[in-house]
Amino acid sequence: MRFRRVIVKNSLPLFLLIACCSSLLAETNPAASTKLEEMLGKKNCLIINTSKKIGRIDALSGRARARFEKIDTKDLSAGGETANGIKVTVILTEPEKTAESYAFLDSEELPGILDSLKIIAGLIKQQNKKDYINAAYRTKGNFRIGFYAEGNDSKIFFSCEKPSLTIVEFQTKRIDEIINIISASINELKKG
Repeated sequence: MRFRRVIVKNSLPLFLLIACCSSLLAETNPAASTKLEEMLGKKNCLIINTSKKIGRIDALSGRARARFEKIDTKDLSAGGETANGIKVTVILTEPEKTAESYAFLDSEELPGILDSLKIIAGLIKQQNKKDYINAAYRTKGNFRIGFYAEGNDSKIFFSCEKPSLTIVEFQTKRIDEIINIISASINELKKG
């Protein structure tokens, strides 16, 4: 009988640990995808895509860049369902190989990215050279934009995870260029 009490007594903390870990996994591995990903992943239908370049920013080394383009999709076979958004392509060119990854952004995600960039711009200005700081914003399509600083080393970074993780770093003084590209993306999507 005493053995049972120990199991019951220790089950609550174990249950709470499992419940907490499950909720963390749900947050870090969201099943949600963007509208563009859902549309592009449809089967047994005819999808047409059009794209328009919005902007490009080259990274620190000159061997990497991020490209932004508006994507419009339409299902021609079933009632004309449409979706549009932004495709971010991160390209890293190494001497032996080129890595290219991408992410899709829905229009409703862009204001959050823009707000985050403005906060990052403030963090860059307030940066204390003695402290380490890291801030990142992640979208449904696993596009991540962030900033880190340690001592005199500070960078802005983008990462995309499809088909594999590719990260590109930018000088912090280019924050305004990045903000302008996201603003242009928002304006382009408003046009329809």
